[in-house]
Amino acid sequence: MTAEQQQRWNQIEAKLDRLEEHGYTLEQLLEQQELQEKAEAVPAIEKDLMALRSVLADAIEYSGTEDAGETRAALERMESLVRAVTADLPASQVVVHAERALAYLSQNLLNEAGAELAVAYDVVHNAHARLRPPQVETMIQSRARDHISAGRVQDAAQVVRAIIERSSGHESLQRMRRVAEGLEGAMDALEREAWPVVEAELVEMHREVSALDEAIRVARGSADAEAIDEATSDEGNEGDEAAPAAEAEASEEDEAEEPAGQQEAPAEGQETEAARELPGAPGERMPTTGSR
Repeated sequence: MTAEQQQRWNQIEAKLDRLEEHGYTLEQLLEQQELQEKAEAVPAIEKDLMALRSVLADAIEYSGTEDAGETRAALERMESLVRAVTADLPASQVVVHAERALAYLSQNLLNEAGAELAVAYDVVHNAHARLRPPQVETMIQSRARDHISAGRVQDAAQVVRAIIERSSGHESLQRMRRVAEGLEGAMDALEREAWPVVEAELVEMHREVSALDEAIRVARGSADAEAIDEATSDEGNEGDEAAPAAEAEASEEDEAEEPAGQQEAPAEGQETEAARELPGAPGERMPTTGSR
């Protein structure tokens, strides 16, 4: 063990000792790490939507009993969650990066603008199909980047403005705008103690949030199914490619192991080249390996 490895091992042991002092075992630590990895595998937008739906359900329940204090608290909790879900949307992220790129272009900072558009491209490329602003990926890759590379600032800015407009109009962002408007309307109605209006606003918010959540789940399910199909197809192709090779190898082995007795024997009275070279009386042949 090198000195560096020993130092690393000592650090791990010290960390484990501290964990044991706080009542943690190594098994508990590994289990906690596994749970954390599973949680990180779930996209942020799904977790934020889950939290938003939970608080929204509370608000609907409290408004049904006309509990002003609890309803107000639930509405206030929803404000940050609505902002979080909106920020999680690919269309929203593209708008932010495109706005940054536009600001850099206004200062003739082409490299910085290109970097922001590269991030926006990755966001769109990796997004679920139903959350992806249409044609934006192509607009970034084929038009905006070309203009920036050629130093055509005004042309690049025009394309970036079109990207912002197209992304801002995406259905997912439109839904969350309606949710934000519904939240504001519910809070105003609560101040007036107009409970039917509060309930109506909350029910409409629930419909919009549920529709967005369903769209994301369907999109993710389709992506998972495609990934499984692709993996299965790759395994099948590997098997198909391996089969001919295996058959060829087996054929070569069969030929190599073919008994000598099955080889064509010389005609009677004729000596093989090998027999003529072997010592002994004329015409005397050595027994072949095929004879039993």
